[in-house]
Amino acid sequence: MIIQAIIGTVFLGAAYNMNYFSAIRVFIYDSEDIQSKLQVRPEESIVSKFQVINKAADLIDFLELDPALALREKYSSIGLPFQDVIRSVFDRREVIELVLYVKCKMENQTFPSDTKLKSDWQTRPQKYVGTHFVKSMTTGGNLVISYEITPSKPEYRSDVRNIIASHIGNSGIIDENLMQKLENFKKALDSKAYINLKTYSTGIGFHIPPRNIEEGFKFAHEFPQLLKNTGKGKGVVLEIELLDLHTVEPNYSEYKINPDLTPVLKEAYAKYDDILGFKVKT
Repeated sequence: MIIQAIIGTVFLGAAYNMNYFSAIRVFIYDSEDIQSKLQVRPEESIVSKFQVINKAADLIDFLELDPALALREKYSSIGLPFQDVIRSVFDRREVIELVLYVKCKMENQTFPSDTKLKSDWQTRPQKYVGTHFVKSMTTGGNLVISYEITPSKPEYRSDVRNIIASHIGNSGIIDENLMQKLENFKKALDSKAYINLKTYSTGIGFHIPPRNIEEGFKFAHEFPQLLKNTGKGKGVVLEIELLDLHTVEPNYSEYKINPDLTPVLKEAYAKYDDILGFKVKT
C-alpha cells in the first residue's frame, strides 16, 4: 500500500505501524545492505488541480488521502502535511472553500528483495515492532492553498458560487488558460466576499505565501519549476510504500483492511467537521 508520508523521519527497510500511522525505529532489513543495493529512478509526474469543496469528505478524495489517516489528523494532530487545511474549522453552510493542490513526484528509492533481512526483531512481540515495513519512498514536493471565501452578505452566497463557476469552474486543472481568466474573476468577485488563505508547501524552502486568489493560482502554476530549482530538485519524502510484515515473518499477523469502512470513515470525517463548524458558529 502507498500512503502520504507523515512529517518526521522515515527510513527504507524500517518498521511502520499502520494502527497509529507511525514510523518505528526498528530495522527489518540491514541498513548498510540497503544503501549498497539502493535503486533510484526518476519519477517525474505532476498533479495540478483545483476544486470547490462542497462537503468535508470531498477534501479526502481531492487530496488523495487515506480516510483513516485524515480522520485521525482531524481528531488529534499526528503530523500530516497540510494539517492546517485538514484541521481547519468553519461552517460550510456559510463559507465556500476553494482548494488548489499541486503534487510533483521527482524520484523513487527502493531496494531489491535479496537485501539482507535482519533477525533480531523477529523474536519480539509484534506490538513492539509494527505491522509493515517501508519498501520504497517517493520524493518531491506538494502545495496546498485553501481559500475560505465568506460572502460579505448572506444573500451573496449563491452569487459568489456562480462567479466561481462561470469564471474558473468548480474544478479543473491549473494552466495558462486558467491564469488568463483570473482578472475578470477578481473584478466579478469585487467586494462580495472576504477571503482567508491557508498555504502549505514542501520541497521549496521558505517562500512568501500568496495574499490573494490571483497570487495563489500564480504560485501554484509556478510551483513545479520552483521545486526543480530548489537544492538538488528532489524535494522531500511525499509518499511511502508499505509491505506487510507478515510477508517476511509468517508468525506475525497479517494487517487486513476492510474496504467497507472507507465510506464510513469519510462520513465520520464529514460529521465531525460539521460538529466542529457548528460549535464555532455558536
